[in-house]
Parts: sequence; structure tokens; C-alpha cells
Amino acid sequence: ARGGGATPAGVGGHVSIHDLSLVPDTYRGKTVITEGTLGFSAEVKQHQIVDPDPVDPSKSQAVVVLGYDALALRALEGQRVSVTGRFDFDPATGIFIDADIVAGAE
Repeated sequence: ARGGGATPAGVGGHVSIHDLSLVPDTYRGKTVITEGTLGFSAEVKQHQIVDPDPVDPSKSQAVVVLGYDALALRALEGQRVSVTGRFDFDPATGIFIDADIVAGAE
């Protein structure tokens, strides 16, 4: 086995919401897995996963979840989830994951 971060090309692997927010260009177009609390933002009318800032909730980071069944997402609202999908961003949506898998986190 090789040493270091042997992540296949095109795969971002496990990435924190914080890192996705901080350096989105690094992960753009890659498949990532991230965890956070699933919520629905009435403001943008979209589901998103949030990584709450324990010190200052106004600094919480969020990633919009797109391309996934809305009923399935609604059933998971308020729970900690793991989201796997292609990461991207655009001016209208901000940072988002085109989700393939959304599951309750262990």
C-alpha cells in the first residue's frame, strides 16, 4: 500500500461542510461524502445539510442538497445525515451536492 492520501482521481472522499465552504474549487465536480444535520430552508425553498458552529450559530455552514427525492429528504429532516454525491456550485444556488445517497449517519 502506498503512503499518503491515496484517493482516486475524481473522488473527494469524506469532506467536512466547513472545507467544502472554504475551498469549493478543490472539490468542484468531484464525488464527496459529507455529514451534517438535514434541514429545509424556507428562505431558498431547498433542503440543505448544516454544520452548526458550536460557538456562533450565525456562522453555521450549509450545503444545499439537490437531485434527491423530496419525500425521502422530508423524512430525514432534523437528523444527522451522510450525503454522497457530486459537489458543485453556482451563483444562484451557492454550494450544493447533486445527491446520489442520503442516509442517516451512524
